[in-house]
Amino acid sequence: AAEGFGLGMGGMEATCGAVSGAVMLAGFKNSCADPKNPKTKAATYQLTREITRQFAEKNHALVCKELKGLETGVVLRSCPDCIRDAVAIAEKVLQ
Repeated sequence: AAEGFGLGMGGMEATCGAVSGAVMLAGFKNSCADPKNPKTKAATYQLTREITRQFAEKNHALVCKELKGLETGVVLRSCPDCIRDAVAIAEKVLQ
């Protein structure tokens, strides 16, 4: 279901797919799933901010092309390492 998140939403221009997947997990874990009365939305947004903050702090970027150094030639993080980081951060933040 999250396959399209890879490669920065399929084209390296957007948020790292690993981070997107971690944010999706925050929604799965926290959401009340009631769009007419979204009582949990603010708390889920807070989890999202914490996941993205920690990932950006560790890797110095959230956008795939920046992580891969497309414009600078400096790779900040490999895809497997981004995945490992996002999983570890999600596990820590969502516990």
